[in-house]
Amino acid sequence: MIAAVAPKPLTTDEAATLLERLGSTVDRLVAIMEMETSCIRAGDLRGAAALVPEKATLAGQYQREVEAVRMRAGEIGDLAPLTAMQTRTKLAALQEALAVNISVVATARGIIEEIARPR
Repeated sequence: MIAAVAPKPLTTDEAATLLERLGSTVDRLVAIMEMETSCIRAGDLRGAAALVPEKATLAGQYQREVEAVRMRAGEIGDLAPLTAMQTRTKLAALQEALAVNISVVATARGIIEEIARPR
């Protein structure tokens, strides 16, 4: 039987780097969602569709980074409390952007379905 090896403790710099990397990804994800939302509101569905691959890539990166932070959350919060607070603020902005984006995408989808529906 192989015993699980505990990860080595993080340094303050490593903790801050994990949070800064997540924060950067969140900033980029918020920006791409805001661009997508703007395109849809302007009726530029092709422009919005062109953003989907980058949005998907960033979403995957976000998930990996959140998991890395989640696994060491207590330790990271103790080592880099200010950066952790800044990251929480960015995550709140992401939630807001996501809510708006979901609403706009759903509205656009409904309009498209209505237009495409045979009469």
